[in-house]
Amino acid sequence: MFARVVEFSPASDAASQFVRVVEDTALRIVKARAGCVTAFVELRGQTVLGVSVWESTADAARYSRECYPEIQTMLRPFLKCDPEIHTFEVREIGSVVVRARAMVRRPSDSQGLGFSLP
Repeated sequence: MFARVVEFSPASDAASQFVRVVEDTALRIVKARAGCVTAFVELRGQTVLGVSVWESTADAARYSRECYPEIQTMLRPFLKCDPEIHTFEVREIGSVVVRARAMVRRPSDSQGLGFSLP
């Protein structure tokens, strides 16, 4: 399995509207994608984390190429800066998902996956 964590920094005057758009629109789009196991939003102070878990790296990569640019365009007006994307390979042990190896997105990545191995 594979997880994507997108760290958003909404402008303070747009934070509540941003969260509403993410919950009402973006999460529905993500959850409808093939291979999506789950997706949710978590608030961390002034930061909003968008978390999605995928059945495979290929599913996450396809979402990153085909769907995420549309979501990023939809959310951009509410943000102070570009979101940071963190990706993780995970394995399932019973009902607990455990992080196995972390990878961090690099803007210069040209492989279309949005991340690079450490």
